[in-house]
Amino acid sequence: MARTLDANTTTAVGADITRPLFLVSMAFSSIVYYSSRDQRTWDSKTWLAASIEVSNPTSETPTVTIFNENATFGQAVLADGTAGRAINIWQAYGMASGYTDPMLVFTGEMGESQIGKNVVIKCKRNTTVLTPRLYVASPTFNHLPKPGARIVTANNQIITLEGS
Repeated sequence: MARTLDANTTTAVGADITRPLFLVSMAFSSIVYYSSRDQRTWDSKTWLAASIEVSNPTSETPTVTIFNENATFGQAVLADGTAGRAINIWQAYGMASGYTDPMLVFTGEMGESQIGKNVVIKCKRNTTVLTPRLYVASPTFNHLPKPGARIVTANNQIITLEGS
């Protein structure tokens, strides 16, 4: 998948020094929105400033490390767990005029976590999901009409069921 960068991002990436900003949303029982720099409002949400580091954000298995100040984040992790919970990571770059528009660099789920002075959460990308995931067949549907049954819709369209 090819990605194009806007003019501000191209300028920021081309600078001698870039200052990345990560916005991380984690789907605990209450969604947590963290910014790796200052508190900011983006996408109609308030992203709280946190001591957060993201390693390898564009890889298949990034790691998110969050300082466990007063053990509060660790308590949330213990209460809700991390396995299978959604996580999204956006990245932007600092410029003299502010930050570039954030770009989604990772969407996936949280996995194993380690709680201590920091909470370290290993993540993995979502796997390809095929649709439909639910098929109309036994044993999911046990009371299906027999093949050859006719269904008349509200606009008088007739559907004849086929099957084996």
